[in-house]
Amino acid sequence: MRRREVIAGLAGVVIARPLAAGAQQPGERRRRIGVLTPAAAQFHSEPLRRALEQRGHKEGVNIVLAITSADGQLERLPSLAEQMSHEEFDVIVAVNTPATRAILAAPGSAPVVMAMVSDPIVLGFVANLSRPTGRVTGVANVTHDLAQKRLALLKEAVPTMRRVAALFHPGDPITEPQRRQIAEVAPSLGLEVSFSPVREAKDIEGAFREALANRTDAFFVVAGQSGVIAAPLVELALRHRLPTAVPLREHVRWGGLMSYGADEIDHWERVADQVDRLLRGASPAQIPVEQPTKLNLVLSLRTAREIGLEFPPTLLARADEVIE
Repeated sequence: MRRREVIAGLAGVVIARPLAAGAQQPGERRRRIGVLTPAAAQFHSEPLRRALEQRGHKEGVNIVLAITSADGQLERLPSLAEQMSHEEFDVIVAVNTPATRAILAAPGSAPVVMAMVSDPIVLGFVANLSRPTGRVTGVANVTHDLAQKRLALLKEAVPTMRRVAALFHPGDPITEPQRRQIAEVAPSLGLEVSFSPVREAKDIEGAFREALANRTDAFFVVAGQSGVIAAPLVELALRHRLPTAVPLREHVRWGGLMSYGADEIDHWERVADQVDRLLRGASPAQIPVEQPTKLNLVLSLRTAREIGLEFPPTLLARADEVIE
């Protein structure tokens, strides 16, 4: 809780009852926060809304949260970003790499907070994490560095597997470094990995049939537009009693076997922190780009039972969360 203001007057000391932090003053306009996301599945607004409210920014009271989605069509992002540049926003949150690229290529001066971006230096969004320049800061999730670890954890969970089908969205630039990482580590794990591009949910069935024809033992969802892939894939995999390693905890709740990556709640808490600082007058250059400090291994006992798998006790002991 924030401290109450103490107002000292000549006649004595008066304890004032302030407005809640960030509450709208009479006549004050609501601050506008724009969000650009490749798809609704890539941005779950509730964690950000809740974190902003905890910092005194309540939707409908003193802020407006305007969400623009490309509905999974990445080619629409540049035109949507152009449209947003003609609106008045106090801060823009760009979700994922393609949305961040589109916003930064569009005209406009509103500060940008990038979220769920893999490597902002490699991608050219900033030259220095601790001292970003221009109008962008944000929270990275170093996704490609985690791909090898997630594949190794999948192998630990399913020691007998030999063939893995890795599904990826070819329109997201963060998938390519992950594919290289996976291809490098696969032989040392005794794995043969095949890669299947998936642009839309309707492409999943074809990729799945091809994987089954190749006698695939497990599926791996490469991070980057993974919401497009994960939901239909885990449903099919469960039906065929096959395990799936997914990028996000939420995907495990959908039926994936396991995930390993940055804590999503913590990620959006830190995005909210940065939005809060910008709304209070800081510039993006004053706010370093943050990296994950909390990585979670999430396992689903429910899915394991459905596919007839038993997790090794050593893996269960290391899990940050086990879904019953």
